[in-house]
Parts: sequence; C-alpha cells; structure tokens
Amino acid sequence: MLFPVKIRLAKHEAEQLTMYVLNKSIGILRNPDVRNDLIVLAEFSEKLQNKFRSHRQKPTNKPVVYTIPLSVARILHLRFQKEDITPVLQWVLASLDQELVNMSMKPKFPTQLF
Repeated sequence: MLFPVKIRLAKHEAEQLTMYVLNKSIGILRNPDVRNDLIVLAEFSEKLQNKFRSHRQKPTNKPVVYTIPLSVARILHLRFQKEDITPVLQWVLASLDQELVNMSMKPKFPTQLF
C-alpha cells in the first residue's frame, strides 16, 4: 500500500505551491491535449486550494502539514527539477525530496515530462 507524502508548509510556501498547481490546471482548459501528469495535478488542485484557504485563515504563521498523494508528489518533484522555479518552490522541492527519500519512493531516473 502506498502512503501519501506529508510535508509541512508555511503560508507563503503553500500559496506558491497552490498557485503553481492552479496555473498548470488552467493550462488544461486552453489545451485539451495535455500530458497525463497535468491532468493528475488538475485533479488535486481543488483539494490543495481548499486546504490552503483554511491555512490562510489561521492567525498564526505556523507551518501546516499538507498531505499530498504520492503520484502528485512525484510529478511535482520531477517538474520542479526541470522548470525554473522560485526560491520558495525550491524549499518545497527540498521537502518533497526528503520525504520521497524517507519513503524510498524518489524516482531513480527522471522521466521525460515535456
């Protein structure tokens, strides 16, 4: 059985991750011939947005645990390595990388995404 990846994200990290996934989801509306990995991100987008809304409303800046399906975590991990991402998303990448290593689920060889 595969377990989801759990990472702690501060509000600014969660916001950038949410915006990244949302932007990839919007790309599907413009181009229905997208790759399957973008469809998986789009399916996760609403859940991530809901979690971020509740996180944003909290009065503190404490990091919150985000539960990300393994498939989404691996897609983000590979895409973040191949794209030019912000320093904040690089922190998210580091968290994803550490959790995937801990689970022995880090991809050994990056696959072609584009």
